[in-house]
Amino acid sequence: MNNVHWIEGSYFESEEYFINIYEFYKDYKIININEDTDSEFLYKELSSNSIFSDNKKLFKIRSLSKDLKDKDLKKILSIIEKTNFIIIFINVSNKILSKSKNKYKIYQSLNNININDAKKYISLKSEQFNLKINDETIGVIVENIKKSPFEKEVSIDSICNYLFKIKSYIDNTKVTIDDVNSVKTSILDVDIWKVFDLLDSSDKESAKDMIFIMAENSGGYKKFLNQFVILLFWRYNLLFLVKETKINDSQKSVDSLFDYFKGYNKLTKEGTALYASYRKEESPLYSYNFIKRVISGFYGSKPIIEMYSRKKLYLIIKLIEEVTEQVRQDTNNIECGISLFTLIDFMCQKTDYKTIVQIRNNKNV
Repeated sequence: MNNVHWIEGSYFESEEYFINIYEFYKDYKIININEDTDSEFLYKELSSNSIFSDNKKLFKIRSLSKDLKDKDLKKILSIIEKTNFIIIFINVSNKILSKSKNKYKIYQSLNNININDAKKYISLKSEQFNLKINDETIGVIVENIKKSPFEKEVSIDSICNYLFKIKSYIDNTKVTIDDVNSVKTSILDVDIWKVFDLLDSSDKESAKDMIFIMAENSGGYKKFLNQFVILLFWRYNLLFLVKETKINDSQKSVDSLFDYFKGYNKLTKEGTALYASYRKEESPLYSYNFIKRVISGFYGSKPIIEMYSRKKLYLIIKLIEEVTEQVRQDTNNIECGISLFTLIDFMCQKTDYKTIVQIRNNKNV
């Protein structure tokens, strides 16, 4: 079946496979399918293949509704076998669908690679990102990605996200060890900076895909959400400050704001509960390149501050406060997951004060 493609492996490698396939179908309409997609809508779209309809459709399927029963899945498979539409499954976890994958074009990549291969992979991948990184600096990247000194493998997604972060926030192509350490974060495996970019562009579905991976690799929604809200406060408080003070787009503004924050250093939490303490890091609360990206843009990108109104930023901060209060109560992992994805939904769409009240009154959030 040349029209059906099955992709599995790391997030970034899977996306590259998708982009390469899509090169042959650029004039096709992409229809994104995930667990929130109504099954009736999927049936209707898949069954609409006729001489009277637009047959140039490409279905990008990352997941299917959990409400679908086995007979529904078999019905979908039977439709797929008859359709001329382009169907691309990406890391779909389903036993019934997996049994049929050998009928399709299969693209596979590894999720993890050993340390030696990781160094070679970074060297190769850095050329794609237009970065020059020597062997010593590559070794530091690998060490920063590893969860513990004893780990023998690292994830490909971790590598790609780290390189993306360096590319986005370091203002040169020759990367030093200091550059690598300056963008290190506490969130495990998947890069929070890429998620921020997706939120800025209101790409809700892609943001959810990456956050799902982040939560899985961080030990569950509750653990991840506790880290995530801190970074959200950190980021959106700066955006609100810039918008509120009406700082203009100039080098002087970037310099003066960076000088202001020089006296405020990052704090690293050590221990938990009554045994928790905070250690002051050498790096400032906000890096120069991040402030520059907020106010003036970076590598020709649109300044982040221009993507938000003052009202939107105010409401986002209030939403984060509400979710933080909910999380600090006796919530379980599922409730934290609902809170997390509800927050993402509202950050990527039109938001008003009713949204905050809705979250406050919702027992599941």
